[in-house]
Amino acid sequence: MHLSLDKYQELGYAYVTEFFTPDEVEFYKQLMLKARSEGRLTQENDARYYNKSEGGCTPEFRKALQDKTPIIKELFKLNRIVPESVYARFYYNDSTLHPHSDRPGLDHTLSVTLYSNLDEPWPLFCLDKNCDQESFDIKPGDGAMVPGTRIVHWRRPLKCRADQFVIQAFFHWKNT
Repeated sequence: MHLSLDKYQELGYAYVTEFFTPDEVEFYKQLMLKARSEGRLTQENDARYYNKSEGGCTPEFRKALQDKTPIIKELFKLNRIVPESVYARFYYNDSTLHPHSDRPGLDHTLSVTLYSNLDEPWPLFCLDKNCDQESFDIKPGDGAMVPGTRIVHWRRPLKCRADQFVIQAFFHWKNT
């Protein structure tokens, strides 16, 4: 795992490559597909933030958050963080993720792609510390990191076929 764009402290964003190995990506993707097939995900239709998506979390994701925390601390020089939460979500045609800042306690947010069968990129956008718009086409296993409570981030409404979707996982750390 390493940073391909080390702008986190200066501008408030970074792209992390290989947060998950290909085998880990497949493992977490299969967990989410199983959770969906078993009806264990929550339908999300709060159009103020997101819409036409469904999500949830399994113990395996919580373990990944714990296991990856020391690496994130070292990579980003964030010695005073603790794991706060993790959540994974399916996005479908017309799914939205409106511009927002995260709730208190989600001080550092890493959005990781677990799966996408889209024909076109579906980037994550943010306004950096200079109010410049940045975007990230996050590849499976990679992630985009923002200080979630301070940096506005969003995705444009997803336009895709009915058989296409994206699975994202969101890892959050809290400053202590």
